[in-house]
Amino acid sequence: MFAAARATMIRMRRAPWPRAEVSVPAGDALVFLADAHLAEGGDRACADFSEFARSQAGNTLVLLGDLFHLFPGPQIARRPEWRGLLACLRDCARRGRVYFLPGNRDFHAGRVLAAAAGVLLPGESVRFRSGGRCVYACHGDQLCQDDVWYQRMKALIRNPLPVGLWMQLPAACRDGITRLLRAWTLRSLRVKPARQLLPSPDVVRRLCARGADIIVSGHRHAEGRTACDAGGRACVHYELPAWCDERTFVRVRGGAAEFVRLEP
Repeated sequence: MFAAARATMIRMRRAPWPRAEVSVPAGDALVFLADAHLAEGGDRACADFSEFARSQAGNTLVLLGDLFHLFPGPQIARRPEWRGLLACLRDCARRGRVYFLPGNRDFHAGRVLAAAAGVLLPGESVRFRSGGRCVYACHGDQLCQDDVWYQRMKALIRNPLPVGLWMQLPAACRDGITRLLRAWTLRSLRVKPARQLLPSPDVVRRLCARGADIIVSGHRHAEGRTACDAGGRACVHYELPAWCDERTFVRVRGGAAEFVRLEP
């Protein structure tokens, strides 16, 4: 029993490492965007997102989760307020590549977006090769392994059985429960130690040791650039602010990464 518990804790101290690596053609750009939190009725936010996404057509657009504030479920494909967004993603997927990584608010949105818009689903994380450098990306909650309670809850609610039962509930019921859980989560965040809400340094070091030269994540709604040494090899972790608050993204071209902020 103790051995199993210890093995579980060891796994929790590691972020997922994709087996496959996607090569980016020379001259093409990787564009990372996180935490758009698009909501029903938020026409301006959806319009801004769609305008930006179409401006990046031909590049590789990587959506690092929480694209939706509250994912409405499979019925999104039938709701008129989301048709423009889905059409935009389909257009971008035809002209380039669009990847969607699950966030903590829309972790069950992947299959719906793949079917309705043709986005690619690499899983919890993805690795790219750009200019000879390894670029690792995830939503960001995978890095916050000091928050043990959250990681255990995440493993529970993403189990296929609870997810299947959840999707059988009426949409209005799911929305109500989700809002209650969100309010409770916000209250719990105020009493958690600060270190639990930060990326775990040893988890980031493990990723660098495995070969990541550039790490890109969101989730915390805080912009940051942190250097990490991996046996003499310089690595950098870029944390994206929330797109819903700041129109900021990370662009990687030829192995060089930079923050880019759109003008208001």
